[in-house]
Amino acid sequence: MIPDEHEESIYTRLDAKQWAAIEAVLPRTVYTRNTDTEDARRFVEAALWVMATGRFWTELPQAVYGPWRKNYVRSNRWIYRGMWQGVIGALGPDSELSTMISRYVKTQVERHQKLGRRNDFRLDGED
Repeated sequence: MIPDEHEESIYTRLDAKQWAAIEAVLPRTVYTRNTDTEDARRFVEAALWVMATGRFWTELPQAVYGPWRKNYVRSNRWIYRGMWQGVIGALGPDSELSTMISRYVKTQVERHQKLGRRNDFRLDGED
C-alpha cells in the first residue's frame, strides 16, 4: 500500500528535533567526503521516501533528493555498517519512523541473504 501524499510527507520530512537526534549519532566519517550536513539530511529523507512509499530507488524524485543510485548505494552501506540501527536508537524504539526503518532494513538484509549477496549483511544481534 502506498501512503497518500500527506502521509508520505509525514514520514519523509524530518523535523528539527528528529534531525538533531539522528545527526547526533552519525559518525563524523559521514562528513568526510562532503561537509554539507544538508546532504546527509537529504539522503536520510530520500531513504525515508523509499521506505514510506515502497517504491523503487529508480523512482526517487531526483530534483528533490538527488541521483537515485548515489542514495541507493549509500543506504546499502548504512545497512551493512549498522548505521540505520543507530538512527533507530536515536529516534526511539517506539517511534513510527523507527518501526518503518527497522522493517525496511530487515527486508533488505533478508533479500540480500536470499540472493547470496553480502553474506555479512546482518541485523544487529545476529551471529
